[in-house]
Amino acid sequence: MKKAQADMIGLVVIVILFIIIAIVFLRLSTLEDSESIIKENIEVSNLLNAIMKLTPCNNIKPLDSLADVIDNCNSQPYCGESNCKDYIKKQVDNAASSSFDKESYSFTIIKNGAVFLNTGSCVGNTKFVDTAIMPKFTARLEVCK
Repeated sequence: MKKAQADMIGLVVIVILFIIIAIVFLRLSTLEDSESIIKENIEVSNLLNAIMKLTPCNNIKPLDSLADVIDNCNSQPYCGESNCKDYIKKQVDNAASSSFDKESYSFTIIKNGAVFLNTGSCVGNTKFVDTAIMPKFTARLEVCK
């Protein structure tokens, strides 16, 4: 092998190393954004789970979670409200409004294949969506910018 050929192989190896280093650098520089998105998506998921497990009415023993109230709601009075739907809407609005600063939200409950409750209004582009599938209903929380 001639000296010129060995030099060319050395240059090719160096160029390949630079390309690999550049790819690794670009991957690491964009990694922070994806971690932030994952963190925010987990926060929305945790909020939806927390809303479903909320037990705000202390008058009724044993304490019912909001998921239990949704399961058993047939427009009857509940915990001082004239309608259990109004009670659910009030509790969801309180929890969501205290959790979101700049974002808007939309919370939908689908029960027996139809929209049971829809509260909030998602203004802007959808940022995150999470769905909790319960035995008797599905709850969907959508967060917008």
